[in-house]
Amino acid sequence: MTIRLDLDQYPNIDQAQQIAVERLTRRLYRNDLRRAYAVAAAAAGAGTGVTWNTTAGKDPDQDVLTALIAATDSSGIRPNRLLFGEVAWNKRGLSHRAQNTAGGFASAMQSPEQLAGMLGVEGIKISRERYQTTATAKSKVVGDVVLGFYSEDGVGLDDPSCLKRFVSAVEGGGLLRVYVQQISAKLIDVTVEHYSNIIATADIGYARLNVS
Repeated sequence: MTIRLDLDQYPNIDQAQQIAVERLTRRLYRNDLRRAYAVAAAAAGAGTGVTWNTTAGKDPDQDVLTALIAATDSSGIRPNRLLFGEVAWNKRGLSHRAQNTAGGFASAMQSPEQLAGMLGVEGIKISRERYQTTATAKSKVVGDVVLGFYSEDGVGLDDPSCLKRFVSAVEGGGLLRVYVQQISAKLIDVTVEHYSNIIATADIGYARLNVS
C-alpha cells in the first residue's frame, strides 16, 4: 500500500514519511480486521438473535454466557476471546443500566477487562472502526454482533485455534517493510509491504449473538 507525498506540501519530509508509514500500517491492520471478521462471521453461521433494550429482566451478560456454553458443547473447547461491535457494546450498557438494580448498575460500569474476568475469557475487544463503502458513506467493520472464538497467542499449525492469521516475513525477518521511492523532483512514494492470510480452521466452536 502506497502514499504519494508532494514535497511542496511537506517542509519536513522525514516527519511526513514517518506519518505516512503509521497511516499505512493502521490501514493494513484495519484491512486484516475486516478479513478476520468476515471469515469468523461466516464460519459462525447465522447465530442467535437477542434484543438488548430497556425492557425489565434483560441480562446481556447471561446471553453471552449461554452462547459460550453452547459453543463449548459443539466443539469441546470454550471460546477464549470475544469481539463486540460498537453498537452491541453500547446496547449492553444501556440494557444493564435500565434494570435499575445494583447488579445492573455494576455490570454497566464494567470495563472490557473486568467483563472478561467475569465471563471467564482471556480478552474482549470492542471494534469502533469504519471503512469507506462509497464516496460519501462509511460502514462499521464489525456489525452489531458479539462474536466468540478460541484463538491462542503464538499459534502454530496444530493448536486448536479456530481462527488463525498466517504471516510471511519480509526481508530481514519483520512483518512490515517500508520502501521510499523518488518518483520525480518533487514526488515521493512511501510504500508499506505486509503479507497475511486469515483462515477459519473450523466451523464449530463459535459463539455469535446478533444484537438488536
